[in-house]
Amino acid sequence: MLYDADTVEIYCGMNLIAAHDRCDIPYAYSWKREHNLPGHYGPYDKDLEKLFRRASEIDNIVLNYLREVERVMQYPPKAFRSYRGILTLEKKYGRDRLVAACACADQKIQYILLMDDIHRSPLTNT
Repeated sequence: MLYDADTVEIYCGMNLIAAHDRCDIPYAYSWKREHNLPGHYGPYDKDLEKLFRRASEIDNIVLNYLREVERVMQYPPKAFRSYRGILTLEKKYGRDRLVAACACADQKIQYILLMDDIHRSPLTNT
């Protein structure tokens, strides 16, 4: 595998087998689904809808938080593991505490995104 600031190239022996542009966001994943083997993610593709359905059965707050996690995490398998981990908290702590924790975490994410937008926008004197 060779990479520079702009591209990632994957070789098998001396043959180039895949190449794609690299993401400019620090610590973000850059990948293309078509570069993976068929069925590479295993349960990810099959169980994602089940997890979202289960989250909506718990509460819409939990579903909204999982959607926010999906938006923030750019690598789907990593987000999928986070979804499963979040939903398993219901067994240990109960439904009410999970809903409260998701509401709190969602508010924190919204606050961080708002503050990030404020710091990025140029100040204007009016």
